[in-house]
Amino acid sequence: MKSAKKTLPEISIVVPFYNESASVKVFFEKVIPILRQTKSSFEIVCVNDGSRDDTFDKLLSEKKKFSEWIATYKTRLN
Repeated sequence: MKSAKKTLPEISIVVPFYNESASVKVFFEKVIPILRQTKSSFEIVCVNDGSRDDTFDKLLSEKKKFSEWIATYKTRLN
């Protein structure tokens, strides 16, 4: 039985978020359409860098909408 080989995206963007709850939705509304226009495969790696607000919850919410493009990571400290 062969395992499915995952191909790496052509574009990877790593974005740190620290107490950016109000900006999360707007960020994805602006960035994803631009990346789609490139006709390249892409991923957005979101790092919640110890936020004390609900930034990580907002990132998870956006990940549900755009799961094929978004990966989320959470650190406890900035």
